Amino acid sequence: MEYRTTVIFRTAAPLTPEQTAALADAIGAGSIVIASPDAHVTIELTVTGQNLADAIAIGHFDAGTALLDQGLAGREAGIPAAPVFVSAAEADWHTTQIVAPGMPGTVQIVDIADILGVSHQRVSQLADEDPDFPQPLNPDGRPRLFPEAAVRAYAANRRGPGRPRKHA
Repeated sequence: MEYRTTVIFRTAAPLTPEQTAALADAIGAGSIVIASPDAHVTIELTVTGQNLADAIAIGHFDAGTALLDQGLAGREAGIPAAPVFVSAAEADWHTTQIVAPGMPGTVQIVDIADILGVSHQRVSQLADEDPDFPQPLNPDGRPRLFPEAAVRAYAANRRGPGRPRKHA
């Protein structure tokens, strides 16, 4: 059975993309690290087996706390952080109880439809076909989660819905 581990930290300030990448590198392969503009950092990993999930959740808690407090990869001073959520749960439960209601800093297809002013079907089409569309944080997951900041940046650079006007 698959289990999803999740650790969420509240940081004193939002992480930069470089800090997020450094944390992801330090945490290890396979882990998803999401930094949101509201100063939350989420570390997730899907594994097989409850004991392994428990151990990884504790490891992510310890490593994330140490890395954030002591500085990422020795590149800078620490970022004060406090853990606010730790979970090691069956993947299905995780999806219905944590992902579906929304994780900090992430949006789903229906949210993106509201941001772009298009249908959710059009968002799915853009996600599959537009190379500029932000990549999902969980490509194989359902529902797909996208980084909210990247989606809003995409929306700001995208022309509105409908056909472009013809200029005579």
